[in-house]
Amino acid sequence: MTAEHGPGASDIDESRIPSWIACEDLLVKMREELIDRAIKLLNREIESGHIAVNGSTLFSSEANADVEEAMYLINNLIDDSGRLHKEYSEYIEKNNGKKLSDAEAKKFGELQKFVLSVEQLNMLMEYARVLSSWADAAGKMIEGKDTEDILRKTIDKEELRKTVLEFFINDSECRVLLSSKEIEAIKSVLGA
Repeated sequence: MTAEHGPGASDIDESRIPSWIACEDLLVKMREELIDRAIKLLNREIESGHIAVNGSTLFSSEANADVEEAMYLINNLIDDSGRLHKEYSEYIEKNNGKKLSDAEAKKFGELQKFVLSVEQLNMLMEYARVLSSWADAAGKMIEGKDTEDILRKTIDKEELRKTVLEFFINDSECRVLLSSKEIEAIKSVLGA
């Protein structure tokens, strides 16, 4: 690891690994990071009391039970996010700027944090879905000459793919996971 690399970042020697595999690996690594961040955000929200979990579920294997449970909860929150956003946004809008008691102000602030967290979970998982389908497309580009070439050929004028790359390159926590070669490839595709 050099000063340019964060933990987990590595320059893939594309002369020894087919380019499509290197590109697919990059996109999968990015997707896994977003899912990991979503799970960490969910756990913070549970620990802070913004989200209460009641009941139990059975999962296919004990080894993955924590991840499966987190993904189950995240997917349910996302499925319900439209209703949550509508209900809570109306409440927030109605009470914004009103004189509130200390207890009401605390509840109001916690509610705002919860709504923002649900929006962030939604964004992270949407970006992860984009990366998943993009990795599938990149895996079919056996004629691509390098990661940059494959990213460029598979971005397909899809604005959300560009948005995901911009998010990764501009987010300091995500950026440290990328090698200098990967950063340069992404910047080139973005025209930065």
